Amino acid sequence: MRYWDHHSHSLFSADSDAAMADMAAAARRTGLSGILFTEHIDLNHPSEKEGLFFSVDMPGYRQAIEETRAENPDMIIGMGLEVGLTGPENQAYFKTPGLDFAIASLHVVHGKDPYDGAYYEGKTRHEAYLEYLEAMAEMMPYAEGASVLGHIGYAAKAAPYAAGAAAMGYEEFGMVLDEILRRAVRYNLGLELNTSGYDSPAGHGLPSVDILARYRELGGRILTLGSDAHEPGDVGRHFKRALMDARAAGFMEIAVFSAMSPRFIAIDRLLNS
Repeated sequence: MRYWDHHSHSLFSADSDAAMADMAAAARRTGLSGILFTEHIDLNHPSEKEGLFFSVDMPGYRQAIEETRAENPDMIIGMGLEVGLTGPENQAYFKTPGLDFAIASLHVVHGKDPYDGAYYEGKTRHEAYLEYLEAMAEMMPYAEGASVLGHIGYAAKAAPYAAGAAAMGYEEFGMVLDEILRRAVRYNLGLELNTSGYDSPAGHGLPSVDILARYRELGGRILTLGSDAHEPGDVGRHFKRALMDARAAGFMEIAVFSAMSPRFIAIDRLLNS
């Protein structure tokens, strides 16, 4: 497939032990033409209390990217960042020299990470999801300058609800989602279709097809695919399913980024490759 995974992590992210070379090799085995690393920066993440810091050794990261490019001259090896939305201090990272791609993601809601079950305690499903989306809407001004908004629906990924019941869609949360999506369009900010959601309780890509369709209806046209892989076995996972969902949402093209600029590839071309 003449596409590359736009969301992956290596040992330069605090929550991955994967060697960059192994991730690149997995992309090759999967049939992708490249991989974009998006190492994780999340300032003031609650995990810091346990000594886990989401920061990136940038000199080491740059060197590893160059070495991986030299080892894989026939592949695209991109340098990106996934930056947690916690305030205006994030925006400087989107201007990191040499960056190909930047994801703005919300991982912390009022001091808690929805990936942790404690986030859901004392909340109904609707309350938990609405709190997450309202926090994302509040943080949207600080996403300006990124390439895409990451995994809308993250709170459904580890939700303690039965499969299917954990889904997060536009019909239920349209008012706050419109605030997020309209800002994304205004900032020329794309969306990521994160394929890790397919294996989660949500049962759909993040975001769901109806949210993607609403973004497209509002004038959004930039969409990337990312596996959110933290280990080689997940690189490129569910990409054909994601391409079909993108097409069902009204997208005819998918974006690929280099030097923080998108170009577009026809979805049908990728599905037929």
